[in-house]
Amino acid sequence: MRVRIASLGLVGCAVIAVAISACSSSGTKGGSGPTSGGQTGTSSGSALGSAPAPTGAPIVLGMPNEENSPAGSFPEVRLSAAAAVKYINTNLGGVNGHPLKLDTCITDATPATSANCANQFVKDKAVAVTTGVDFGSAGSLPILSKAGIPVLGGVPTQAADLTTPGVYAFGSGTAGGAPAAMAYFANNLKVKKFSIIYLDSPPGQQAAIAFGKNVLKTLGVTDVTLVPAAATLSDYTAPVQQANSGNPGVIAVLEPGSVCSRIMSAKQSLGVTAKMFYTESCDGADVTKAGGAGANNSYFTTDVLAPTSDDPQIATYAAVMKTYAAGTDLSSFSETGYQAVMNTYALLRTLPASGMTSAALLAAVKKTTNEPNILGHPYSCNGKQIPGFTAVCNTYQRVLQYKNGKLEDVLGSWISGTKYLG
Repeated sequence: MRVRIASLGLVGCAVIAVAISACSSSGTKGGSGPTSGGQTGTSSGSALGSAPAPTGAPIVLGMPNEENSPAGSFPEVRLSAAAAVKYINTNLGGVNGHPLKLDTCITDATPATSANCANQFVKDKAVAVTTGVDFGSAGSLPILSKAGIPVLGGVPTQAADLTTPGVYAFGSGTAGGAPAAMAYFANNLKVKKFSIIYLDSPPGQQAAIAFGKNVLKTLGVTDVTLVPAAATLSDYTAPVQQANSGNPGVIAVLEPGSVCSRIMSAKQSLGVTAKMFYTESCDGADVTKAGGAGANNSYFTTDVLAPTSDDPQIATYAAVMKTYAAGTDLSSFSETGYQAVMNTYALLRTLPASGMTSAALLAAVKKTTNEPNILGHPYSCNGKQIPGFTAVCNTYQRVLQYKNGKLEDVLGSWISGTKYLG
């Protein structure tokens, strides 16, 4: 079982309350069966092509990842990154004749452990670090930044992930997801009345205002009700009833993944007809299954393509996972691990074989403009995607809706709402 990023408070720390040093919470999402698309890597036999085996000195990529910790466990991110490395070395001939080597280090949400991982990567002469999920990144990123080792990709959860020099994220999480959803409902569906259920904490309130109420105000929507709800409630009937009392067109839920199924159940028992939006932390198969009929027609946003997409990049990703990570969930989290390695590979390929250094890679990523982004929208690492958060290279999202037991892409295109941030 893996534990999803469990609290928008984590995201609030990262992108709104930057001065807040730490947040914590818990939640679960099953990781042994199919994800929302009903897909898992199951067997080999994919025709991925072949190339001569790389013979040069290995290019080391560091990878810290949260696993087997009370704060969260995300092995599928590491497994998908390892699958991408095997694919590159076995089927693509490595990078400019050099094999990639994934140098993994398991973290436990403490800055001290993450700092130890960073020191390991420095000692092992990693050219770059491609992160998984690391709640202790405040301890590791200053070390890596000082060493001049670029940190690419990963799942941003802390302030340091979005503000440390030399860190570049190919997605934006809730910082991009919530504004994109608000823009979709206000502009595409013409919704004029919203309620927002948010985690009852200062960061949760800040996130609800910044990513919800203020974005909607910029979009011309002023009828917005904010409803706080503690993550410890066993029954969410009261906050859902309060959110629904004014007959809103949309109820947006900015709560932990562990809470979402209970809100879905309350929505069903109350007969709520408003459209329901949840963040990406709530889109897992265990959440939608636990939510029962209340999960039907729910909306979500994600930085990457849906696992059920017919995009050729998803087909390649699925084939790589079947071949090199059989049984691993095909999910937004595993897509992120795969994406980080493949994007780093693409950047390294632009460098001469004798010049694949940290400094050269850092210079290359800083120059990117509308760079192809595996499984995502093209990225630009100019530090200007969200003012103040220099690590964000891409704010575009997909809007998904849960129907008939799977997630469907309702737009079929990317959408960004960060231009509406106040």
